[in-house]
Amino acid sequence: MKEIIDAKGLACPQPVILTKKALEQQEKVTVIVDNEPAVENIRRLGTKMGCTLHTDKKDDGTFHIHLSREAK
Repeated sequence: MKEIIDAKGLACPQPVILTKKALEQQEKVTVIVDNEPAVENIRRLGTKMGCTLHTDKKDDGTFHIHLSREAK
C-alpha cells in the first residue's frame, strides 16, 4: 500500500518528519512539496533509509517524490 503525504506549504523539517514516520509504517510513500529545499532534504532522508526514489516536477510548481523501501 502506498501513502501520499501532502506537505505543500510546510516548512522544514516538517515534511522530512512526516516522511520518516510514513516510511516506518509503509513500503511506498509519495510526498508532495512545493519547495526545492524540502525536495533535497527528503531525498537525503530516503537515501539514508535505503530507499529507491525519483522526483517528478509538476506544471503547478510542486514536486512529487516517490520513495520505496524494501520490506523487513
